[in-house]
Amino acid sequence: VDDDFDEFRQQHDKMYEDDSEHCRRKHIFRHNVRYIRSMNRRSLPHKLEPNHFADLTDDEFKSYKGALDDESKDVMNDHDDIKHSKRMFEVPDQLDWRDYGAVNPAKGQGTCGSCWAFATAGAVEAAHFIQKGELLNLAEQQLLDCTWSTPGVYHGNNGCLGGWTWKAFSWVKKFGIATTKSYGHYRGQEGFCKTSNLTVGARITSYRRVKRFNPIALKKALSYHGPATISINANPKSLKFYSDGIMSDKHCSNKTDHAVLLIGYGSDNGVPYWLIKNSWSHKWGNNGFIKIKQ
Repeated sequence: VDDDFDEFRQQHDKMYEDDSEHCRRKHIFRHNVRYIRSMNRRSLPHKLEPNHFADLTDDEFKSYKGALDDESKDVMNDHDDIKHSKRMFEVPDQLDWRDYGAVNPAKGQGTCGSCWAFATAGAVEAAHFIQKGELLNLAEQQLLDCTWSTPGVYHGNNGCLGGWTWKAFSWVKKFGIATTKSYGHYRGQEGFCKTSNLTVGARITSYRRVKRFNPIALKKALSYHGPATISINANPKSLKFYSDGIMSDKHCSNKTDHAVLLIGYGSDNGVPYWLIKNSWSHKWGNNGFIKIKQ
């Protein structure tokens, strides 16, 4: 374990303030590696491996989420469900918007609960690409700094303490969203909202919700409109160390707490999955992406 821990520290540039903290982190690392090895000995459709989260406790890991409880059914009157005509019924058997160049590489939100900002920016990037043929890098930091209040929305987002993608969409509809080059790179903490001398990279005219608990409607929306923001339950310990395969965990509940970008779907060996872009950096999962069993 000592050699593994030293390799882990070097690979992920881990530095600890003193020997006591070093020993504590090694103990946590040892516990997590035992869990990973025990899970990988089972015949599961997914594989786990130690990553940059391997020296964190489950409680510490909670800061890497950030999607708040959905209140849209109560307050979002203009957020109608998408309606599809019969001519749009046929959807492809599989879809990956990366194949079309509509998805940027995965980024990392850090210990700020800003998953909602990354999911929103990714969806707008994809929508802009589908309309204009240009893949931009849009500023998650602007959404983090500026969506505390939005005209027509009773409460805004809560910065690093969490938020809602629909409120971020509402803000982008009103003001547009700047490019990262214009606004500045993501800093992992809330900052002052910049409003002048910015290059607006993309605007949206509307946003809609896909009918709940309807996978066919979701596939239609993905095929016709492009990647969509969704929320998942990020509590299962196995998700923290996901590496490859199709994720399935009996401990996953319907209570969601983490926003991600849904970019496609498909099946491997007859097992259907959703293809998702996360915001835990390229070091997590399969270059930052994950397949979750439908």
